[in-house]
Amino acid sequence: MLNLYIAYPDSPTRFGINSSNTLDFAIIRNFYYPFTINSLNDLSSDHNPVLLNFTLKLNKETSNPRAVHTNWPQFSKYLNSNFSLLNYHPNTINTANDIDQKITEFTETVRAAHSQ
Repeated sequence: MLNLYIAYPDSPTRFGINSSNTLDFAIIRNFYYPFTINSLNDLSSDHNPVLLNFTLKLNKETSNPRAVHTNWPQFSKYLNSNFSLLNYHPNTINTANDIDQKITEFTETVRAAHSQ
């Protein structure tokens, strides 16, 4: 994905006889600061200047005490040592009770890995 944004003013930038167009725009890529873009009626011309204003200050992000950080290598290591897909071969599951048991085993293993 190119992460492109086309910015243009809300009002036209060029005025003709019985017509108006927005000819001026900006292509912004990988820029995450707030900005405004305006067509200015400051000149006596058929083409208005455009002001593109960037605010180079971001709000300070507050930490989330409920955020969860997962140690994926440790999680994966736990699953690999406590869970084997060989125990889930279709030929070993013959009844609805077998399916329920395998689902319970899988769920408990994932929960235990999460706890670790």
